[in-house]
Order: sequence, then C-alpha cells, then structure tokens
Amino acid sequence: MNKINQILLRLLKIKKITEITEINKRLNQKESELQTIQKQFDQINQEKLQKEKQLKLDLEKIQQYPTTLQFSVTYKGVNCQVTEGGKVVECPGSSTYYCLCEQAIPNTGKILFAFQILSLTPNMLIGIGFRDIIQKNNYQNVGVGYGSYMIHQNGYTYSHHNKDVNNKQLSYTYTTNDIIIMEVSIEHKYIKWTQQNNPLTTVMEIDTSISQELYPCLLIYQSSEVKILGNIPN
Repeated sequence: MNKINQILLRLLKIKKITEITEINKRLNQKESELQTIQKQFDQINQEKLQKEKQLKLDLEKIQQYPTTLQFSVTYKGVNCQVTEGGKVVECPGSSTYYCLCEQAIPNTGKILFAFQILSLTPNMLIGIGFRDIIQKNNYQNVGVGYGSYMIHQNGYTYSHHNKDVNNKQLSYTYTTNDIIIMEVSIEHKYIKWTQQNNPLTTVMEIDTSISQELYPCLLIYQSSEVKILGNIPN
C-alpha cells in the first residue's frame, strides 16, 4: 500500500470516527430531550393527580359542611328558639334578631349550604356574618359596620363594608317554602345566593381583611321559621 493510500485510509477512518461521534452526540441529545419530555410528562401527571385529589377533598368538604351545620343555641338573639337538633330556628317574639350557625365557614375552598323558609313574616334576611361584631351589636341591625352580608326577602342587599350595594334593591325576592342556596369562598372574597328553581343569582363581595371568622346566619322577625337542609338541592 503506497503512502497516498495510507493517507486516504487514515482520512476515511477519521471521517468515520467523526461521523460516529456526531451520531452519538445526536443520540445523546435526543435521549436528553426524551428524558426532559418524560420529566415534564411526569410532572403534568403529578399535578393532575394533585388537582384531582384537591377537587375530591373540596367536594367532600362541600358535601360535609351542610350535614354538620347547626344553628347556635348560644350565638343568637334572646327570642330565637333553636329546635330539631339545631336544624330549625324560629323567632316567636316581636323583635328582629340574628341567629348564627355554630360552624364557621372554612378559610379555604368553596362552601355550599341551603336554608328552607318554613314560615315568613315581613322581615327576614339571609346570609353570613362576623360573629363578634354581631354579638357586640346585641344580635340586631344590618348594614355598613354591622358585620353581615345579607339579602332581604324584598330583594334589598346589605353589606358590612360596601355602601354602594348596601340598602339597595339588587336581589330577587323570596317567600315561604323557598329554598335559598348560598355559595361562599373566603379565598375569592364572595358570597352568592341562588334560589331553587330561579335562574337569578345575587353575588356580593366580602371583606376578608378582618381577622374574624364568618358564619352562616339569619336575621328573623316574629313567627318566622327556617330550616337548614342537610343536602344541597340540585
């Protein structure tokens, strides 16, 4: 083999080695890309599982809350009478008083609960409130500064902190036998009232800067009677 052939053979070997090295480099790069994609895929699956788990927990929380909800025999006006194991409240006196529920609304997630109007006189309000503020006001009064977010049976809304929606006719009306469903999210700062078999809804912003818990509550007048439903109607 002459010298030129040797040189050509050597160059050919070098070229093959270079090509193999480049192929290996590309293969390693593809393998790295596949590993990255697999990690991203695993992360997406993990996030999906976490979301599904959280949704399941949130659903269980939503379902559990109304079953345990009870009217308080302590945090209420003097004329309010709580019966049927805390599920029913009535006010046989001649004054209007709050009756709060025993269980606070959780600070995370979304909560649903429902009240059924068993009997009604011309002064009833339904919503949520800060227990300590309501207690300081002797379980009476509604509006700015009085600690609650309520809708009146005549469609008026009342807000603890927002005068623009306070004492304004911005809601629907309700009466005896109606079911009022409330949805509350402390995280997203709102309460929503829905009336069964009525497409209309009322939404109000709530003030979450106050370091107090919120509770479902009523403000009821004589001969009014309300029941907590253990299951949320469709």
